[in-house]
Amino acid sequence: MFALFSALPLVVLSLQPNKRGLFLSLGLWFYLPLGEDIAWYHFAGTCPTLEDWTSWGGGYYVGKRWLPKWYIMNGTLSIIFFGAALITSGLL
Repeated sequence: MFALFSALPLVVLSLQPNKRGLFLSLGLWFYLPLGEDIAWYHFAGTCPTLEDWTSWGGGYYVGKRWLPKWYIMNGTLSIIFFGAALITSGLL
């Protein structure tokens, strides 16, 4: 899975070898495992629970739902790197 999640960011970095490409690649590298995990639970028709493997690092209850800590970390890092890519491209 690591190779699959690294392939797209490396393609982006090879097509744009500048700061914007670097930030986009890093944002994708953090987002892709998160997006895959959320999609898996969505199509399975369930939500992560405290007993699932994805919750080994701990998490928080948000309302009645369990939110693993790494979702928060990867989501935050994705937003930071995608925002940095927007800032370096002059769009923000």
